[in-house]
Amino acid sequence: MKPTYAEAVALHSELTGIIAKAAAESRELTDNEKTRVVEIQTKSAEFQAAAVDASEGRKAFLSGVEKSDRKKGLVLKGADSFADHFKTGDEPELSLAKSLRGYLTGEWDGAELERKAMASSALGAILPTPISNQIIDLARNQSTVIRAGAVTVPMTTATLKLARMTGDVTAAWYAEAGEISESDATLDSVTLTARKMACLVRINREILEDSDPGVDGIIRNSVAQAMALELDRVALVGTGTAPQPRGLQNFSGINTVTSVGTPADYSKFLDAIFEVRLDNFEPNAIINSVRTAKTLAKLYTGISSDKTPLTAPADYTALQRFASNQVPVNLGVGTNESLAFVGDFSQLMIGLRQNIIVEVSNAAKDVFEKDQIMLRATWRGDVQVTRATAFCLMSGITA
Repeated sequence: MKPTYAEAVALHSELTGIIAKAAAESRELTDNEKTRVVEIQTKSAEFQAAAVDASEGRKAFLSGVEKSDRKKGLVLKGADSFADHFKTGDEPELSLAKSLRGYLTGEWDGAELERKAMASSALGAILPTPISNQIIDLARNQSTVIRAGAVTVPMTTATLKLARMTGDVTAAWYAEAGEISESDATLDSVTLTARKMACLVRINREILEDSDPGVDGIIRNSVAQAMALELDRVALVGTGTAPQPRGLQNFSGINTVTSVGTPADYSKFLDAIFEVRLDNFEPNAIINSVRTAKTLAKLYTGISSDKTPLTAPADYTALQRFASNQVPVNLGVGTNESLAFVGDFSQLMIGLRQNIIVEVSNAAKDVFEKDQIMLRATWRGDVQVTRATAFCLMSGITA
């Protein structure tokens, strides 16, 4: 019997439920769940062969089921380790500083594991993957959007297509034997495309030779912080013009509260919170500029010059609140406007290629002459949202 579109929708819902449950519980799929995912993938292939429906939505669903990565858990939440996710066994703890010192000086005493794990490149050397993954985890820990709840989607290919539902299934009450109306779910797919971000660090030989063991953490944290800040910037306000990913500010369909002005109370923030709730999402966090956070912290009752702090409403205080310098304060005609982002940040995805590359070299003439070493870290990933209506963009904030 020819399969129906409704059956495809049912499979999609079941697949989404399996993955969402594992992600919410921060665990890998169970054996039974993995077996069922394979069954769904097999069924989707049968649907495709039978050409159930030529609609773009169903094609996107089938493509997403077939191509989405199901290795381990699909997503990593804030507390999950990227390095642990991609471990292939008992991997030794490797030192970034020892790797750099050995490469620059040729002295590998006490760094035999680092020497064996180092790979050659055209102009220098590529540092071992465990060190690269340590930097990724440090960057994720420092990223505001990830601390707010954004999930990390490990990408095992340069592009990763995921099925998503853009319109909700509806339910209704019916009389006995009454005809049940079909609920037309809207399906499409979203594609994560690995885009490149990089930073270049110059390090003096003396620092590697003479400093205490803490230099390892200093270098890793410096690189991770730079990447975390830029990740936050593009996740919030990225233009989407290649090679830059698109950020929340520029996704179509996001809710808006405009012309906020200088906050005198929390009313505009409440408007944003309830805009998200009207679309059946529960916001969990707010990200605004440091300037706006300062203004809100200094709100007073205003009663007869009373300096008693203004009590924030429960709907506002229930949310996680983050202040980031990556939220601009120079927008608008007067170049003095800022933004704030309210939403369910679990609906924000950070795609991340597993093979971040950290390279070292002293081949450049000026670097060699100054007895220095250059460290280049290259990050590849993307930003996407599963449901734009899970967010509200507040704009025109003048303080």
